[in-house]
Amino acid sequence: MEHVATVQPTPDRLVGWVRGLGVRFLVLYFALYCVTTIQLLPFIGMLQAPLVEWAGRQVFGVDATPRQNGSGDTTFHYVQLATLAALALAGTLVWSLAARRPQIAARALDWLRVVLRFTLLLAMISYGSQKVIPAQFADPALSQLIQPVGEVSPMGLLWMFMGYSASYTVFTGLAELAGGLLLISRRTTLLGALICAGVMSQVLMLNLSYDVPVKLYSAHLLAMALFLIAPDLPRLRDFFMLNRPVQPVPLGPLVAPNSTLHIVGRVGTVLLVSAYLLVSFAGAWSFRSYAQGSTPSAELYGVWEVERFSVNGEERPPLLTDSTRWQRLVIDRYELATIQMMNDKRWRYRTIIDEGTQRITLDPTGDGTSMMMLYKKSQPEQMEVRVVLRGREILATLRRRPLPLLTRGFHWINEVPYNR
Repeated sequence: MEHVATVQPTPDRLVGWVRGLGVRFLVLYFALYCVTTIQLLPFIGMLQAPLVEWAGRQVFGVDATPRQNGSGDTTFHYVQLATLAALALAGTLVWSLAARRPQIAARALDWLRVVLRFTLLLAMISYGSQKVIPAQFADPALSQLIQPVGEVSPMGLLWMFMGYSASYTVFTGLAELAGGLLLISRRTTLLGALICAGVMSQVLMLNLSYDVPVKLYSAHLLAMALFLIAPDLPRLRDFFMLNRPVQPVPLGPLVAPNSTLHIVGRVGTVLLVSAYLLVSFAGAWSFRSYAQGSTPSAELYGVWEVERFSVNGEERPPLLTDSTRWQRLVIDRYELATIQMMNDKRWRYRTIIDEGTQRITLDPTGDGTSMMMLYKKSQPEQMEVRVVLRGREILATLRRRPLPLLTRGFHWINEVPYNR
């Protein structure tokens, strides 16, 4: 009986086939993600909402209505990623059946790297500029500094830490800018991607550890950096781990050198990056200037402890059971003020300060009653205020409370640790 020989796929052919599928999937997935999530084409980003909402209802049984509330980790975003992955998988199957020529996938991969380089570049410029000119993390509000640490949210704790550490914030911004700008040239893409991967690894861990709702976006930016690094992993392994010499990788042109498309691409890149840098830094500078300009004068800015408090001439002792006696008055930046009662209830107000007449107008941001406060500075760190509210005259003597977090400063020499 004759044996019919069967052709078995070799391991190399099987690996190549799987790799081809993976390349096609990544090309389609990242392309869809950049177009929709980062909205390189805004009108396509708007068209995706009905599809994602439908998938949420019909496939996952959840409400995937988009919500514009600053969170990038809503139900909509998770359903969106599942939808993009399903579309990319379907596209991969169609592509694999319709086009078997590997050079098409290789060409698409080259152009995907260009898209990811500039997507990551713009993201690093946006985040880096907001840190180099500290705008993303505002200086801690005084109302936050009097809040018990146990009541602070994890994200609030991170924002206060970064807002206080201006030097560290600037350092991280410079790292983001350096990694991003190195992505402009193909020759420096590997170095830029390595820096971006290190920076985004830290950002992702902070987002995960402090429950910041930008986990999905930061994870994708890290994935983009790793994707750009992936082709050079064997060379990095040989150089750093095996002490072997490595050869330069030839960079073939994506378009014909000195062609119209090549010149337009070079000029367009310079204009795009320059304009984005200018807009990003201008926006960060504008917000920082507003924050600094909204800080009250040094005479009033601070946390004021109420030492004496009387209503219609009747002295009110500082009893924790007294829900009407003031404990603190906080005069903050952004034209905000907070009155903290003895029972820890806080009333927040928007203020109009007239230093000429020594008047402070307080309008509640929520429940509460507007009031006019007259103040007089008897000493630099002491203030007397008078308020007439609902037929009652309130007189209070306040003393500014020193806050070590704001007054300690930096010291090269510490004979003993200052840890409170």
